[in-house]
Amino acid sequence: MTDTIACLIQDVCSALQRRLLQILCMEVFYDTSMKQVYQSITISYKTTEDFN
Repeated sequence: MTDTIACLIQDVCSALQRRLLQILCMEVFYDTSMKQVYQSITISYKTTEDFN
């Protein structure tokens, strides 16, 4: 019985770890892509300012 509970706890823990890693990766990816988008917007805005 205790073996089954231990296995269940282990399964839940590994699933949680995987999920946390996924969320973390998504956060980092989202963060960097948003920064890149923001940078390109500001760069294009600056270049249009220069042309005027």
